[in-house]
Amino acid sequence: MARTKQTTIVSTTAARASAAKLAGAKIPSAAAASRAAGSKKPAVAAATKTPIVAAEGAIAKKKRRVRSGTKAEREIRRLQRGTEMLIPKACIHRLIREIIEAHRDERNINNDAPLKVQAKALEALQEATEDVVIRLLGQTRAAMHHAKRVTIMRRDIRFAAQNMGLTKRSVVQ
Repeated sequence: MARTKQTTIVSTTAARASAAKLAGAKIPSAAAASRAAGSKKPAVAAATKTPIVAAEGAIAKKKRRVRSGTKAEREIRRLQRGTEMLIPKACIHRLIREIIEAHRDERNINNDAPLKVQAKALEALQEATEDVVIRLLGQTRAAMHHAKRVTIMRRDIRFAAQNMGLTKRSVVQ
């Protein structure tokens, strides 16, 4: 058998430190860097196990990963605090006008006359619609949590609508 040169395996951190010393750069130790940053543990890159160094030389904090659903919960709380309308005004007004036109056609009311609806009436209908939709979705979410699921299903919406008294087939399909 041929002889082979035996070398010792040097850890990546030690190799980088010795290479940096040869190049003349100063690398702080992990303990010194953490004391300077004010934390107990330095931020460490996952693959290299070396401290993450920011442009100024201070150790940068690693971006925290939030759990799934946390952003949605935060957005729900923010929207519940606000008082602005959630559905765009143009969309809901177009829908209301379409519904009124459909009822005019069904009842054979004078179709030649232009359709006029007061702005306050449209605003009141929008507020009432949003209130019903928000309550329905809240009940739906409660049903979903009760079933120990994280996905809203059609049966949750049907169940919530039935509890709220919205049992018409056109409302819940």
